Amino acid sequence: MPAQVPSAVVADGYRFDSPAEVFHENSKIRRIGNAPGLSAEAVHAMSHGYKVYAASPTVELPPPLEVGSTVLEAIRGRRCVRDYGPAPLSLAQIATILFVAQGVPGSGQLHRSVPSGGGLFPLEIYLAPAGVAGLDDAVYHYDVRGHRLELIPGAAGIDALRPCIFVPEAAATASVFMAVTAVFGRSRIKYGERAYRFALMESGHVMQNVALTCAALSVGFCPFGGFVDDEVNAVLGVDGLDESALYLGTFGTLPRPASAARAGDAARPSPKNQEQGESR
Repeated sequence: MPAQVPSAVVADGYRFDSPAEVFHENSKIRRIGNAPGLSAEAVHAMSHGYKVYAASPTVELPPPLEVGSTVLEAIRGRRCVRDYGPAPLSLAQIATILFVAQGVPGSGQLHRSVPSGGGLFPLEIYLAPAGVAGLDDAVYHYDVRGHRLELIPGAAGIDALRPCIFVPEAAATASVFMAVTAVFGRSRIKYGERAYRFALMESGHVMQNVALTCAALSVGFCPFGGFVDDEVNAVLGVDGLDESALYLGTFGTLPRPASAARAGDAARPSPKNQEQGESR
């Protein structure tokens, strides 16, 4: 049965069609008979859910830190922090954050730290640090297989990402930006239009892992769903079509004791920033 395109909404003489409604309708799963099995291309994609910058210099990352907090303690303590202290994050903290975002927990390559539809793993992680010992002020790609960072040649670095978000204090004081992108074709080869839904869901899984880990590590963190897409894609060196940024995060040390920072965060309303995609 073909998808039904929603009717247009007409108001004050203007006609409005919602691309979101059209997409949602066309990405629904329906019961059909004699559905084909997986193609050879889909089977190949399921075991190759990663990218590498083979010719780039790499930085080996230390093992992830052992975190003493329980999951419930991390959930209770999670807050979005937008104003960071001047001290840089350590390489061990960054390694832990990257591992919980997309790391490979075991010796195999068939699963990650977050679930993925069909095990296709469309997401990639990029990092732009400043002042971190052992890292250049540049842009890196996280190699999930080797738990290491790959330098992206010629990328502009963190200062090119600061104007792309709409919370000035976070933009000015963050010592690390992280970007989550999706390579849509990895999932589309099996799931068609629904693959885009899965990519969005999976980016949320990643950021929740990161948010809870930062709470446990007493690292300041804020996720951003609102940013200037094309400018972020340009900094990362992705085309915005086959691979595009879905989510940004800013990180830094806490400017004051964690309890005070969290109390202040919870008490301060910021409706304007929320409209621009800032999380709380």
